[in-house]
Amino acid sequence: KIGSQAQLRGCTICGSVNVGIQAQIYEKSVIGDRTMIGEKAIIKPSIKIWPAKTVEGGAIVTANLVWGSRTNRSLFGERGISGEINVDVTPEFASRLGTAFGAMMGANTSISVSADDDMAIQMLKDALVAGLMSAGNTVVDFGQQMLPVTRLGIAFFALDGGVHFALCDDGKLCIDFLGSQGFNIARSMERKLENIFAREDFVRAEAEHIKAMRKIEEFWRYYVQIMSTVLGSYALKSKIALHCKSQVVSKVLGAMAVIFGVHIITVDQADALSAITRQERCDAGILIARNGENFRLFDEQGTEVSAQHTELLLTNVMHKGLINEPLLLTSMSSQGSDQATTSKTIRVKSAATDVMHEILKHTKRPFVFSEQYVLRFDAAGALFKLLESMKTQQTTMSKWVQALGDVFKAHT
Repeated sequence: KIGSQAQLRGCTICGSVNVGIQAQIYEKSVIGDRTMIGEKAIIKPSIKIWPAKTVEGGAIVTANLVWGSRTNRSLFGERGISGEINVDVTPEFASRLGTAFGAMMGANTSISVSADDDMAIQMLKDALVAGLMSAGNTVVDFGQQMLPVTRLGIAFFALDGGVHFALCDDGKLCIDFLGSQGFNIARSMERKLENIFAREDFVRAEAEHIKAMRKIEEFWRYYVQIMSTVLGSYALKSKIALHCKSQVVSKVLGAMAVIFGVHIITVDQADALSAITRQERCDAGILIARNGENFRLFDEQGTEVSAQHTELLLTNVMHKGLINEPLLLTSMSSQGSDQATTSKTIRVKSAATDVMHEILKHTKRPFVFSEQYVLRFDAAGALFKLLESMKTQQTTMSKWVQALGDVFKAHT
């Protein structure tokens, strides 16, 4: 079925293909059986689309679609770009993405790159570096690093932006694009990058303008020093159980634990974290994602702290540390949170990018030192702040959660 005003020019269309209204398929392209081409989609010349694929309406296809099931109009999801390694995100894709991001940022800008310790991700990071260099950017390589360290590095070295690679919880690749202060780029910048990528609207630098890559070794050690100053509490004499698949994150957390007087019991299997937290009489258990940002908490009894109660804990710590700043509450924050704090509150969208930009708008300190940033987007910093608050209040996590729950109920 061919939709009205569709343009097919010197291409091959196999059986049971649906071509949407105003779609364009150019010369030497081949569309496999049972493929759906959405309205106003554009298939560039010499593209091969294997059978039973879906091309979303408005998408621009510039590379063969072989292994994945669909091509989307948008590269970005709720946060960053994600996809299966070597299926949705290939080295060719990563290289083009690097060139597009480099072109958007400008040829004379300095862009950082970093990744967790997965080898397949290292491959894709190297491909993106090639794209950035081909656009004339200066690449600053932080190597294997967790995302909070990269954010600090961008701010510390006054870089123009950055790209970080990590495995998501579902095993897919997650790519974060960062701005000049380490926060994720705004939605408008995401749309701009998508347009440049889709149209291949970039000029590659001439050979003599390709710049050497700079390597920053072990910047995480400076991060540990800075965070020990920012957090400012020592001799916690706490014990925690930790599960994290990233050795990079574990290494940083271990160094911070020495400074803060925290004993860490490493748990290899996530499903054993609850039992070991209880059996070893830990003050808390924590499961940290490979990016070093997202985490799940367990109390001393091994009971997982719900997302709502974790938000209450973080909100309780945040409002005590705010200086002339409003407390930002997301949709994750229950309605009673507004009354359960004495701080001025502002409701914001829950997407990470939106929260970061609101923090940037209201904070009086560098973005990466903001109390609200540390507690929301730095798992290590959040953990030690929570342990400090527990010690100050001379309570356990389960009792703290119960007390905050009672306060919350009283205001709802």
